[in-house]
Amino acid sequence: MVIYHNVCRAGCVSIQKLPFQVNYDLAIIMPLDEEVLYTTVMGTQLLKKGEIEILNVKDPVKIETIGDRGRIAFVSFDRTFTDTIFDQMEFNIYNCSNTNFFGAKACPEDLGKLKKMFVDFMTACMEERDIPAIEAGAKSIVDIICLRFNIVDEIFNTKSRKDDYNGKERFRKINEYIFTHISEKIALSDLAAHTYLSTPYLSREFSAKMEQTYSNIINLYRTLNAGIQLLETDDSLTYIANNSGFSSTKYYHTYFEKYYGCPPAKFRSNNKNKEMQIEEEELQASELQRFLTAEESISSIFNRHIVDFEEEDSFEQIEIMNDSDERKGYVIKMVLGPKEKIILKKEKL
Repeated sequence: MVIYHNVCRAGCVSIQKLPFQVNYDLAIIMPLDEEVLYTTVMGTQLLKKGEIEILNVKDPVKIETIGDRGRIAFVSFDRTFTDTIFDQMEFNIYNCSNTNFFGAKACPEDLGKLKKMFVDFMTACMEERDIPAIEAGAKSIVDIICLRFNIVDEIFNTKSRKDDYNGKERFRKINEYIFTHISEKIALSDLAAHTYLSTPYLSREFSAKMEQTYSNIINLYRTLNAGIQLLETDDSLTYIANNSGFSSTKYYHTYFEKYYGCPPAKFRSNNKNKEMQIEEEELQASELQRFLTAEESISSIFNRHIVDFEEEDSFEQIEIMNDSDERKGYVIKMVLGPKEKIILKKEKL
C-alpha cells in the first residue's frame, strides 16, 4: 500500500468477505480477478472485473467475492483532503451503477473518464510520484465525482430533465437538508416551507422527478443513519429508532428489513466488530491498464510519459504490448524527441 499523508491511500487487497463497515473516506474500488457483490442501503450490485464503484462518505458497505478470494484495487482519499474541495460529502450520495434505489445511471462518457483517471492515478501512486502530482490527480478525481456522479445530478441528466436546472438545485438542497436533520421528525410540509413551495406541489415533484415518494426517500436515509449507529454504538434499538427519526419501532423494523434485508438486531450481531478477511497484495500498473480500451490506453501512456521525456535530447521509442481482447495483436508506439511532435499510433503486429 502506498500512503500519501493527508491525501490518500492506494493499493490492492485480497478479500473473501467484508462485513458491513462504515466507510468514512471517499474511495474508489475496482475488482481485478473475481466478480464482487457490493452492498449498501441502496441495494446489492455485481461489480465485474475492471468495473469501478464509488464508496460514499459515512456509508455502511459490505463486499464479498462470488468465487474464491478476489483482489481489489482501491484508492481512499483522506477526509481532511476532500473537505478542502467539498465539505458536504457525507450529505450526498455518489454512484457509478444503475443498480440502486433510484435507478439512476452514470453517464457512460463520464464513467469512462473516471475509470481512466483512476487507472492513471493508481499508476502514479504505484510509481510513487511526488506530492504535487498526486495532489493534483486526487483533486481532479474528487472534482469529477462531485460534479458528475452526484445521485441527484444523474437523475436529472436524463434527456427529459437535463434542462431543469432549478429542479436539480432544489433537490440537491433537499437532499442535504434531509441528511443534516435526519434525527428529527421531518414532515414534507417542513421541506415545502424550506424550499418555499406548497406541500402538494412538492409531493408531486418527488414522484415526477425523483421517481420515488418522499416517504420512501426519507426512510431510506433514516435506515442508513440507523445502520451507522448499529455498527458504531451500543445504543438500544429503541434509542436508535428515535435518533434516526422513525415515528415508531414498527416502522423502523419494517424499513430496515426492506433496505438491509434483515432485522436491526441481526444486522448488528452479524457485522459489528467482526473480523475482516482481508490481506494486502502487490499491485502492478499493467494489471490496471489491461482494463482500458485501446484509445484510453494510448491517452494513459501519453499522460504518464510526457513529463518523463520532454527534456530528453534524443529520441526514444516505447513499445507496450497487451493481450486483452480489445488490443490483442497490436503494439502501441510512442516516439518522443526534442521540439518534435509526439507520435502515438496503434499498429497491427
